[in-house]
Amino acid sequence: MLIIEGGMMKFCSIVVFLMIAFNLKAGDIVGLPTEIKGDVSYRSNEGEWKALVLNMPLYQGDSIFIGDSSSVGILYSNGHFQMLDEPQKLQILTPLQEQSISETMQKLWNSLIANLKEAYSEERLADYAGIRGEDIVITPGRIISPLGTKIARKNPKFIWTYDKSISRSEVILRDEDKELWKMGGVTPGIELSEKDSPITAGTEYVWVLKSDIAMGVELTDTAEFEMLDSENLQRLSSLLDAKLEHLSRYTEGASAYLIRAQTYENEGLYADALESYLEYVEKSDNDPHSVAVLANYYYERGFPELAIKSLLSIVDIPEELRSRW
Repeated sequence: MLIIEGGMMKFCSIVVFLMIAFNLKAGDIVGLPTEIKGDVSYRSNEGEWKALVLNMPLYQGDSIFIGDSSSVGILYSNGHFQMLDEPQKLQILTPLQEQSISETMQKLWNSLIANLKEAYSEERLADYAGIRGEDIVITPGRIISPLGTKIARKNPKFIWTYDKSISRSEVILRDEDKELWKMGGVTPGIELSEKDSPITAGTEYVWVLKSDIAMGVELTDTAEFEMLDSENLQRLSSLLDAKLEHLSRYTEGASAYLIRAQTYENEGLYADALESYLEYVEKSDNDPHSVAVLANYYYERGFPELAIKSLLSIVDIPEELRSRW
């Protein structure tokens, strides 16, 4: 691989592949650069190097150059997204998608094991050595979203970890003065009605999750969130409209949900991002890449167990990873 720095050329032994899921023909659009920072150039086949422009269609055989302290995020035609942030020159190719899933799986599994080692004794770890299939241990009644974040939707979904030990869950919404809304007998993903929602722009809230489990034990977890103010809501709306209008000419279907999710995540709106990632998986009919994207999001947000749980639906954890203690 060739790297160009300050007019000088030198060779690098690393080869980077951009991944897409389809067998493309010449002229097919591979993807779009949805994020560009710093010095990023491209050329088509043997043409001249030119500055890469946001949302410019990329085709099989195009080359991309990434300079020092620069990065580019590429949304592929199958909805997969990849961020490249190291100095390099590369050409768009088509390796198997399973490689990326396997690498993500190994990273997530190793992270889960590391977390377990920190939290449990050697005796307890011996019990986990027998984990198989979907028997991933997840602490019930733990708030996932909204969790210490700002939100853009007036009717957020309240999401938490759940298993068969929970007999009943109750969600309570409060502001700094009083209780605003309460609902019992609910399951994760309960959503406020937008029409009846008491949430207003620029206001901070606390929500409480109470879960009844076996033998009369009640688990309680709380989290804060804040609705964006009107000015930032308008800015976000304009940003999303501009992205989706342009990208609609090159992508369709589930990709719009991925664009929303990534935009929310970049803005620090993690609850809205999670909702959009879940919608992206649903609209993609649980395509392996969409599930891997969701799993990576769980991992980055501090829920490696949920990441593993997601990936188990598309691949098996190799035995050598299970035994790597």
